[in-house]
Amino acid sequence: MRKTSKPKTDNWQLAKRNLPIGRLLKNGAYEVTAHHATAIELTRTETGKTVRITKRKIETTASRLQTESIPFRGIDYTVAIETAIVVALGNRISIDSDNRQYTLN
Repeated sequence: MRKTSKPKTDNWQLAKRNLPIGRLLKNGAYEVTAHHATAIELTRTETGKTVRITKRKIETTASRLQTESIPFRGIDYTVAIETAIVVALGNRISIDSDNRQYTLN
């Protein structure tokens, strides 16, 4: 009997579901303002400046979490990007505040 593998979960689709346009993050400091083919755009509500969270960055972070714990600010030094990626990957990430690191669920 042949084993069937589980279908690969698409982190990019999960990210777009968890970061819908209009969602506010970090107590309203950032707003998801656009979805592009390979990036999700956030706008800092106070300044209007934007940052892009790329599909590649989300996939790379998910892949890293398969083999390692990532310290806070180890995903990205930019708070907006790190916050968005943690929210994007949703319940796949555990946040260990005591040890200041992220791990895979």
